[in-house]
Amino acid sequence: MIRCPGRAWLGWPAHPGGRPGRHHRRHLPCLAAGLGGAFLLGTGTALVYPSLLAAVSDATHPAWRASALGVYRFWRDAGYAIGALIGGITAARASLDAAIGVAAVLTAVSGILAWAFMRETHPGPVAGGGRRVPQPGEAARRVNGGTT
Repeated sequence: MIRCPGRAWLGWPAHPGGRPGRHHRRHLPCLAAGLGGAFLLGTGTALVYPSLLAAVSDATHPAWRASALGVYRFWRDAGYAIGALIGGITAARASLDAAIGVAAVLTAVSGILAWAFMRETHPGPVAGGGRRVPQPGEAARRVNGGTT
């Protein structure tokens, strides 16, 4: 872990006189760590975002898919704002470590809720080429000739 001396934003200290000096070179590893973390966070978000849009698109009828994506984006953006408020208030009242802990717990809870309540909309073969897992009621539809 890189220890950054003084107050720092992305690893760059706030200089009281506003004049940088040669002692600022010791903050370059902090700046590099901050920029690297921001790059990794952005890359991870860019990799997961298309699958979130696909999940919303798969679960909605084509006639109201655009509206569903708008609602999804509204709640996503509201989450950014509310999450920033929760994080800032927690950091100010408790600590930065507590704010990170709250963010981790909220992320875990949202993942557990998605796992518990979201269902696959387009079931396919099992990974590895195995047999497809039948969905609830699928066997009854096959027996009754497609009617339940």
